[in-house]
Amino acid sequence: MASVLDRPVGKHGPAAAHKPWPTIRAWHLILLATFVAGGFSIFFRLGEAKSLGSHEGYAIVPAREMLLSGDYIVPRFGEMPRLKKPPLIYWSIIAAAKVTGGLDIATARLPAALSGLALAGLMSAWAFRWYGRAAAIGAAAAQLTSVYVLVFARRAEADMILVLLIAASLAIIASHRPSESRATSFLRWLGLWACAAIAWLGKFHFGPAMIFVPAVAWLVFERRWRMLLGLFNPIGLLVFAAAAGIWPALILQRLPQAWDIWQEETIGRAVGELGRQPFWYYVPHLAAWTLPWTLFAVLAWPASARAAFRGLSGAVSRVSHPHSVRFLSELDREWRRIVSAGDSRERFLWVWFIMTFAMVTISANKHPHYVLPALPAFSLWTAQRLRQLHEQAQRGERILPASLAVLLTLLAICGGIVPFALSGKLPSGVTPPMLAAVMGTAGVGVAVAGWLLYFRLHRIASVTLLAAWMLAYGFAAMQLIPAQDHRLGAYRFAEDARKRYGGNVEIGIYGMDQDAAVWHLGEPLFRAETPSQIAARLKSTSRLRLITLAEHQSLLSELGDLQIVERFADYPDLPAVELGHYRQMMLIELSRPTIAGLSPPRR
Repeated sequence: MASVLDRPVGKHGPAAAHKPWPTIRAWHLILLATFVAGGFSIFFRLGEAKSLGSHEGYAIVPAREMLLSGDYIVPRFGEMPRLKKPPLIYWSIIAAAKVTGGLDIATARLPAALSGLALAGLMSAWAFRWYGRAAAIGAAAAQLTSVYVLVFARRAEADMILVLLIAASLAIIASHRPSESRATSFLRWLGLWACAAIAWLGKFHFGPAMIFVPAVAWLVFERRWRMLLGLFNPIGLLVFAAAAGIWPALILQRLPQAWDIWQEETIGRAVGELGRQPFWYYVPHLAAWTLPWTLFAVLAWPASARAAFRGLSGAVSRVSHPHSVRFLSELDREWRRIVSAGDSRERFLWVWFIMTFAMVTISANKHPHYVLPALPAFSLWTAQRLRQLHEQAQRGERILPASLAVLLTLLAICGGIVPFALSGKLPSGVTPPMLAAVMGTAGVGVAVAGWLLYFRLHRIASVTLLAAWMLAYGFAAMQLIPAQDHRLGAYRFAEDARKRYGGNVEIGIYGMDQDAAVWHLGEPLFRAETPSQIAARLKSTSRLRLITLAEHQSLLSELGDLQIVERFADYPDLPAVELGHYRQMMLIELSRPTIAGLSPPRR
């Protein structure tokens, strides 16, 4: 039965009493409210809620050094080349800094945040085209509030930009029609190659693989051979070759050792040189990253699979034994039957998810964010489930029974009580009132919305959920997330070191690798990782100011006269949560040795 969002409805009729959103204007308002609430989640306190993560430091520090030096080719971290990743994230941050007029943490996170918002717009439009208005709202809600979006759209990292590029590329392929003109097909592949070229600049082969493997697999399954030939688009290939070749060539001219680093980062990761994880590694991450919508998507799977592969079970029984001479012809016939009988849209979702999940699972080295390109498909499955619930409401059916409303009420009560009952077991920095404010607000909002749904007050329930979401997330961003930030003290230590010496004195960081504290230390600075680098600097200056770790104190003492200016362990008002290695931080001054016969520095 058609949903009220998919057709005009008059003021009278059997469905009028229970229609959730009775007019097109109301639909637009609901969609707008969804984007407002989701945008609030992405942009609220974007630069303040949480300090820089370690991987964010890998992005923002090279971007700053590119801006200061004017060298936009070689990324550097503390004056030392950082060649592990291609330059898309650095260039994106620089572009944001030039548009906003300055570089800070919020600016560095802006490209990822805008990508998260744009991805929600893309998935909402995709759902609208395939499933209708109710699904468009559902896809937007799922995309904007899923855990992985709230994590990666608020980080100065390339992952959310890559997910947007991959999803946009697959949307280009999914909208293909067998009857379209050659010119349209040419432009479609050109757009795909352009997205793949930008994705390559984000994470080498990873992005293009996540685009072309699902796209080609789906076209082969659908038997769209003419469209598949468009893969050899001459202009598209030229664009991709330029992106994949120009920057590496410029780097290799100046830093030939980059080739070995890139091999380790690409082939080395795939074969396990950088570590191995079990084959089931991504299963719990799939469930966690797609919360709170995981169950909605899973409930949509049976209907989606039946629609996608209608007739598959019968095809197996109708095909002869593989050794039969008729096997190939019968297999081809059944293949054609499945393609014609099933829903190509649902097959696309399954091919997208299965191929992406298979690729990241096969790779020996695994990280939680590698599976992100598969997750927008969950928004479309969630949209289908929410559309089904909307249609039930349109028919006058209750979409939430009283028993479930009671359960939600009990959970809301527990959400306000449990933090106080577990006050002695909460993580450091988290207080019972703080946690109760977040859990209680979310729980009360969900419980009230549950009863409103029971009484078929669907629009009010939707508004209640949006308001509860914004309040709960606002409390979390203002109190809960900062309380769990284990880097704030260390970053404040670095900032105070800069205040101590002023903006014209060079301060170094030694033996801490590419630590995000470098960002907070500010310029001018240098980074050293070996004693010989420190010894070389002592030849050109009488005194070095360094932030380092206590474990390096004895070695540095052999290079010169060492004076401890301040220890992080003695720092006032330490936060309750702090990473172990940061507790060893100290600010020192290292002068040229005054003792004759000092032994040469160890390497």
